[in-house]
Amino acid sequence: QAWSYHDYRNSDIDTYIPAIQWLAMQGVWVIRMGKLMAKPLPTGMDHVIDYAFDPGKSDLLDIWLFANCDGCISTATGPDMIPLAYGKPVLFVNALPLADFSSFSNSIWVPKPLRWSDSGQLLSVTEHLSNGFMTSVEYDEAGIDILDMTSSQITSAVQEFWHRITKTWLNVQDDLDRQERFWDVVMRCPTYRSLH
Repeated sequence: QAWSYHDYRNSDIDTYIPAIQWLAMQGVWVIRMGKLMAKPLPTGMDHVIDYAFDPGKSDLLDIWLFANCDGCISTATGPDMIPLAYGKPVLFVNALPLADFSSFSNSIWVPKPLRWSDSGQLLSVTEHLSNGFMTSVEYDEAGIDILDMTSSQITSAVQEFWHRITKTWLNVQDDLDRQERFWDVVMRCPTYRSLH
Protein backbone atom coordinates (compact mmCIF):
# COMPACT_ATOMS: atom_id res chain seq x y z
CA GLN A 1 0.00 0.00 0.00
CA ALA A 2 1.18 3.53 -0.78
CA TRP A 3 1.03 4.63 2.87
CA SER A 4 2.86 1.63 4.38
CA TYR A 5 6.11 3.58 4.73
CA HIS A 6 4.65 5.33 7.78
CA ASP A 7 2.37 2.62 9.13
CA TYR A 8 4.23 3.06 12.43
CA ARG A 9 1.65 5.80 13.02
CA ASN A 10 -1.23 3.30 12.97
CA SER A 11 -2.86 2.09 16.15
CA ASP A 12 -5.90 0.01 16.99
CA ILE A 13 -8.99 2.14 17.66
CA ASP A 14 -10.15 -0.45 20.20
CA THR A 15 -7.34 0.64 22.55
CA TYR A 16 -8.92 4.12 22.63
CA ILE A 17 -12.42 2.97 23.61
CA PRO A 18 -11.92 3.20 27.42
CA ALA A 19 -10.62 6.77 27.01
CA ILE A 20 -13.51 7.66 24.70
CA GLN A 21 -15.98 6.24 27.22
CA TRP A 22 -14.30 8.17 30.06
CA LEU A 23 -14.59 11.44 28.12
CA ALA A 24 -18.22 10.70 27.29
CA MET A 25 -18.91 10.14 31.01
CA GLN A 26 -17.54 13.65 31.63
CA GLY A 27 -20.21 14.97 29.25
CA VAL A 28 -17.71 15.54 26.44
CA TRP A 29 -18.81 14.94 22.86
CA VAL A 30 -16.16 12.83 21.10
CA ILE A 31 -15.92 13.09 17.32
CA ARG A 32 -13.64 10.51 15.75
CA MET A 33 -12.04 12.01 12.63
CA GLY A 34 -9.98 10.54 9.81
CA LYS A 35 -9.79 9.80 6.09
CA LEU A 36 -8.60 6.18 5.89
CA MET A 37 -9.67 4.11 8.88
CA ALA A 38 -9.34 0.36 9.38
CA LYS A 39 -12.61 -0.11 11.26
CA PRO A 40 -15.46 1.85 12.79
CA LEU A 41 -16.11 2.39 16.47
CA PRO A 42 -18.72 0.18 18.11
CA THR A 43 -22.19 1.64 17.71
CA GLY A 44 -24.38 2.87 20.51
CA MET A 45 -21.87 4.85 22.57
CA ASP A 46 -23.37 8.00 24.08
CA HIS A 47 -21.76 11.33 23.13
CA VAL A 48 -19.68 9.67 20.38
CA ILE A 49 -19.84 10.41 16.65
CA ASP A 50 -17.80 8.22 14.30
CA TYR A 51 -17.45 11.02 11.77
CA ALA A 52 -14.62 9.16 9.99
CA PHE A 53 -17.24 6.79 8.54
CA ASP A 54 -19.96 9.38 7.93
CA PRO A 55 -20.82 9.70 4.22
CA GLY A 56 -21.50 13.40 4.76
CA LYS A 57 -18.00 14.29 5.93
CA SER A 58 -16.13 16.97 4.01
CA ASP A 59 -12.75 18.67 4.04
CA LEU A 60 -14.35 22.00 4.95
CA LEU A 61 -16.19 20.46 7.91
CA ASP A 62 -12.94 18.74 8.97
CA ILE A 63 -11.25 22.13 9.22
CA TRP A 64 -14.24 23.67 11.02
CA LEU A 65 -14.31 20.85 13.59
CA PHE A 66 -10.57 21.09 14.24
CA ALA A 67 -10.76 24.88 14.57
CA ASN A 68 -13.72 24.82 16.97
CA CYS A 69 -12.96 21.87 19.24
CA ASP A 70 -12.13 22.16 22.93
CA GLY A 71 -9.19 19.80 22.44
CA CYS A 72 -7.81 17.38 19.88
CA ILE A 73 -6.36 13.92 20.46
CA SER A 74 -4.15 12.72 17.63
CA THR A 75 -1.20 10.56 16.63
CA ALA A 76 0.68 13.40 14.87
CA THR A 77 -0.62 12.92 11.35
CA GLY A 78 -0.75 16.48 10.02
CA PRO A 79 -4.34 17.77 10.28
CA ASP A 80 -3.72 18.10 14.04
CA MET A 81 -1.78 21.28 13.20
CA ILE A 82 -5.13 22.99 12.50
CA PRO A 83 -6.25 23.08 16.14
CA LEU A 84 -2.77 24.25 17.15
CA ALA A 85 -3.05 27.11 14.64
CA TYR A 86 -6.33 28.07 16.33
CA GLY A 87 -4.80 27.90 19.81
CA LYS A 88 -6.54 24.67 20.79
CA PRO A 89 -4.74 22.16 23.01
CA VAL A 90 -3.66 18.87 21.44
CA LEU A 91 -2.79 15.54 23.01
CA PHE A 92 -0.47 13.49 20.83
CA VAL A 93 -0.63 9.81 21.83
CA ASN A 94 1.08 6.89 20.10
CA ALA A 95 3.08 9.62 18.34
CA LEU A 96 6.45 9.27 16.64
CA PRO A 97 9.15 10.40 16.33
CA LEU A 98 9.65 11.85 19.80
CA ALA A 99 12.20 14.42 18.58
CA ASP A 100 9.43 16.07 16.52
CA PHE A 101 7.20 16.85 19.51
CA SER A 102 5.44 20.18 19.25
CA SER A 103 7.41 22.25 21.76
CA PHE A 104 5.96 25.49 20.35
CA SER A 105 2.39 24.66 21.26
CA ASN A 106 -0.12 23.92 23.97
CA SER A 107 0.25 20.17 23.67
CA ILE A 108 1.14 16.97 25.44
CA TRP A 109 3.21 14.41 23.55
CA VAL A 110 3.14 10.75 24.61
CA PRO A 111 5.17 8.64 22.17
CA LYS A 112 4.82 4.99 21.32
CA PRO A 113 7.30 2.94 23.34
CA LEU A 114 10.29 1.71 21.36
CA ARG A 115 12.14 -1.52 22.17
CA TRP A 116 15.46 -2.90 20.98
CA SER A 117 14.65 -6.06 19.01
CA ASP A 118 17.73 -7.99 20.17
CA SER A 119 17.65 -7.26 23.90
CA GLY A 120 13.98 -6.50 24.49
CA GLN A 121 15.00 -3.36 26.42
CA LEU A 122 12.94 -0.21 26.02
CA LEU A 123 14.83 2.72 24.52
CA SER A 124 15.81 5.48 26.92
CA VAL A 125 14.66 9.04 26.24
CA THR A 126 18.08 9.83 24.72
CA GLU A 127 17.90 6.75 22.48
CA HIS A 128 14.30 7.59 21.56
CA LEU A 129 15.33 11.11 20.52
CA SER A 130 18.31 9.95 18.46
CA ASN A 131 16.36 7.19 16.70
CA GLY A 132 13.48 9.26 15.38
CA PHE A 133 12.80 7.94 11.93
CA MET A 134 10.17 8.90 9.38
CA THR A 135 9.61 5.45 7.88
CA SER A 136 8.73 2.06 9.34
CA VAL A 137 11.59 0.46 7.40
CA GLU A 138 14.16 2.68 9.15
CA TYR A 139 12.96 1.52 12.58
CA ASP A 140 13.19 -2.09 11.40
CA GLU A 141 16.69 -1.58 9.95
CA ALA A 142 17.83 -0.01 13.24
CA GLY A 143 16.64 -3.10 15.13
CA ILE A 144 13.82 -1.26 16.88
CA ASP A 145 10.36 -2.66 17.59
CA ILE A 146 7.52 -0.14 17.73
CA LEU A 147 4.97 -0.87 20.46
CA ASP A 148 1.51 0.62 20.80
CA MET A 149 0.46 2.28 24.01
CA THR A 150 -1.93 0.23 26.12
CA SER A 151 -5.55 1.22 26.72
CA SER A 152 -4.71 2.20 30.30
CA GLN A 153 -1.77 4.38 29.16
CA ILE A 154 -3.98 6.11 26.59
CA THR A 155 -6.75 6.62 29.15
CA SER A 156 -4.31 8.08 31.70
CA ALA A 157 -2.98 10.51 29.09
CA VAL A 158 -6.51 11.51 28.08
CA GLN A 159 -7.53 12.05 31.70
CA GLU A 160 -4.54 14.30 32.33
CA PHE A 161 -5.24 16.18 29.09
CA TRP A 162 -8.88 16.79 30.00
CA HIS A 163 -8.03 17.82 33.56
CA ARG A 164 -5.50 20.30 32.17
CA ILE A 165 -8.10 21.69 29.75
CA THR A 166 -10.61 22.09 32.59
CA LYS A 167 -7.88 23.44 34.91
CA THR A 168 -8.44 20.69 37.49
CA TRP A 169 -5.02 19.03 37.05
CA LEU A 170 -2.64 19.28 40.00
CA ASN A 171 1.06 18.86 39.30
CA VAL A 172 2.98 16.95 41.93
CA GLN A 173 6.66 17.59 42.47
CA ASP A 174 7.60 14.31 40.76
CA ASP A 175 5.83 15.51 37.58
CA LEU A 176 7.79 18.76 37.64
CA ASP A 177 11.10 16.98 38.32
CA ARG A 178 10.54 14.54 35.45
CA GLN A 179 9.66 17.40 33.10
CA GLU A 180 12.86 19.23 34.04
CA ARG A 181 14.95 16.09 33.49
CA PHE A 182 13.25 15.55 30.12
CA TRP A 183 14.15 19.08 28.96
CA ASP A 184 17.75 18.58 30.13
CA VAL A 185 17.98 15.51 27.88
CA VAL A 186 16.18 17.19 24.94
CA MET A 187 18.47 20.24 25.00
CA ARG A 188 21.52 17.98 24.72
CA CYS A 189 20.07 16.25 21.65
CA PRO A 190 21.91 17.19 18.41
CA THR A 191 18.62 18.02 16.64
CA TYR A 192 17.36 20.29 19.42
CA ARG A 193 18.28 23.60 17.78
CA SER A 194 16.86 22.69 14.36
CA LEU A 195 13.59 21.23 15.69
CA HIS A 196 12.90 23.43 18.73
